[in-house]
Amino acid sequence: MTTPPAGVAAARAEASDSERRRGWVPWGCATAALGVGLVAAEGWLLVTLSLTSFDRVAGLVPAASLSVGVVGTAWLWRHERWTVGETRRQFGWALLGGVSVGAAGALTVLHAAFNGTPLAHPVYLLAVWTMGGAVIGLLVSVYDVRRNRATAATTDARRDAERARQRLSVLNRVLRHDVRNHVNVIEGHTQRLVEEADGDRADSARAVERATADLVAVCDTARSFERLLGTADALPPRDAAALAREVAARREGLAPGADIRVDIEGSAPVPRVLELGLEQVVENAVVHHPGEATVTVTVAVADGSVTVTVADDGPGIPPGEAAVLDATEETQLLHSCGLGLWLARWSAELAGGDLSLVSTDGGTTLRFTVPVADGDGAEL
Repeated sequence: MTTPPAGVAAARAEASDSERRRGWVPWGCATAALGVGLVAAEGWLLVTLSLTSFDRVAGLVPAASLSVGVVGTAWLWRHERWTVGETRRQFGWALLGGVSVGAAGALTVLHAAFNGTPLAHPVYLLAVWTMGGAVIGLLVSVYDVRRNRATAATTDARRDAERARQRLSVLNRVLRHDVRNHVNVIEGHTQRLVEEADGDRADSARAVERATADLVAVCDTARSFERLLGTADALPPRDAAALAREVAARREGLAPGADIRVDIEGSAPVPRVLELGLEQVVENAVVHHPGEATVTVTVAVADGSVTVTVADDGPGIPPGEAAVLDATEETQLLHSCGLGLWLARWSAELAGGDLSLVSTDGGTTLRFTVPVADGDGAEL
C-alpha cells in the first residue's frame, strides 16, 4: 500500500471537508432558521402586545438564550468539525424540545380555558415555552453529540488496544519459540564441550551453560507472565497465607542451604496474579545470595489490605535495578537485569496494589500491598 503525496492527501482532505460542510449546511441552516424564527416571533409579540415589565423580561430570557445557543452551535460546527449526522441530530433535538415544551404549554392554556380561567396572552406564552424547549433541545444535542463521540473514541481505543495485545501476544510466542529452539541447540553443544574440554575452555563452556540456563528461565518467566496476564481476571483469588507457603516451598530448593521462613500474622484472599510477583522476589533473594540465604515472608492484614513482606539477608538490590520500582517506563539501562522486579511490580499493579522497597540495611525488604479480593480464597 503506497502513501499518496502530501499535496494529493491535502487535496483529498480539503475535498472531504468541503463535501462534509455542504452536507451539514442544510441542517445547520434549518437549526438557525428555527431559532431565528422563534426569536422573531417573540420580538413581534413583545412589540404588539401590551405586556407588563415582568412578562417582557421573562420573554427576553429565552429569546436571548436561544440566540446565544444558535451562535454557539455554529461555532461548534466549525471548530469541533461536526458531521452531517451530528448536525441533523442537533436540529432534531432542538425541534423536539420546542415541540414538546410548546405542546405542554398548549395543554396548560387549554386546561385553563376549559376551567374558566383563561391565561392572558396565550400566544405569547406558547412562544416563550417553545423557545425554552428549543434551548433545552440545543443543550441536550451538544451533550448527546459529545457523549456519542466519547463512546466511539473509547470503543476505538479498546479495539486498538485489543489488536495491539493480540499482535504482541503472537510476536511474543514466535520470538519465545525461536529463542527456545536455538537455546536448546546451544545447550546440547555446550554440555558436550563441558564434558570433553578442560582448563579454561571448560570454564568458558560452563559460563555459556549458565547463560543459556538463565535465558531459558527468562523465556519460562515470560511465558508464565503472559499466561497469568491473559487469565488474571478469570482466576479465583488465593488465600495469602497458603500462597506464601506454596511459593516458599517451591523456591527453597533453588540454592543449597536456603532457609525460607513464613510468618503468618493474618490472612485474606488476594488476586491470583500476585503469585508470580511473589515468586520473582523470593527467587531473587535466594539465587542472588552469595552464601546461604535466609528469607522471611510475612503476611499481615490491616484496613482492608493484605501486606506481604519479603526480607532477606543478602547484599541488597543494586541501585540501577531498584530504580525499576519507581520508573514509569523501561529504559535501555533498566531491562534484562531488572526483569524479576519488573514482573513483581506489574503483578502488584495488576492486583490493584503496589510494590515498594522498604529497606536495604543488612539485606533487602520488599513489600507487596494489595486490596483484599472478593471471595474466600479457596481453590476450585
